This record gives sequence, structure tokens and C-alpha cells, in this order.
Amino acid sequence: MFPMKTGFSLIEPDKPDPDLLNTLNNLLFIFAEKSIILGAHYANSAGRTNLSGMDTIYALQYLAHEFMDLEDLQSLLKDSGSDSDESYEDNDSDSESEMGNDEFSRATDEDNICKKMNNYHDTWSEWNPTDDIEILLKSNIDKTLQSV
Repeated sequence: MFPMKTGFSLIEPDKPDPDLLNTLNNLLFIFAEKSIILGAHYANSAGRTNLSGMDTIYALQYLAHEFMDLEDLQSLLKDSGSDSDESYEDNDSDSESEMGNDEFSRATDEDNICKKMNNYHDTWSEWNPTDDIEILLKSNIDKTLQSV
């Protein structure tokens, strides 16, 4: 958002760096994609075929802790710039068995990722991040938790 300008000043407000905005957009896309992938992994590890809202919460909490340290983040970020025009098919299904199936069951700690996801969920309320990005992520995930 730009500050309001009155009169006829020739001074232009600072415009955001388009490369930075592109990088932030790509990071958000990667974060969203990873949250779905990790949520599905968690659901599968729990023996379910549905992705519930709680699976996604567990994935978001995991990513709030781990996102900036993902081993493949730099390569995903580099690849995301070339895939910006990629289109996805919308595969809507009206099947009654798929609609409204928000069943959740907790995965065991046998899988290392699920073990971390369970731990991050169980200790979420005690976690006090100090990094600005983590603080922002925690705040927004907390808002999502209030609506679940």
C-alpha cells in the first residue's frame, strides 16, 4: 500500500522491488503446496485416505518450525520461477464419500516426520518463536486454530 499523496509533488513513493515480491509469492506457493503434501503424508501414515482440516493444521505447525530449513527449499524456489505459467486441472468430485469427510485420527510416531508433527502440535501453545517469520506464521496458525 502506498501512502496518500496530496498536491502536485513530483516525488514518487517507493515501489516494492518486483523481484522480492516474486520471491515472496513463490515462497507462499511452496509453503501452501508443502502443507498439503505433508498433511496428506500424515493422513496416510494414520491409515486414512482423507485429508482433514486437522491434518493440515499439523502440517502448518510443522512447517512453521521447519520451512526455512527445508533441504530442497532453494531448488524449489529456483524451479518455481520457471513454473509460474503452469496450469492445474480442477478435478472436482461430487462423490458423497469424498464430500464432508473430515475424519481425523492421530498418526503414530513410527515415521520421523509424523513424530515431529505430533511433537510440534503437542507443544504448540508453549512455543514462543523469536524469528519474525516464525512469529507471523504462529500468529496466523493460531487464528486458524480458533476457527477450527
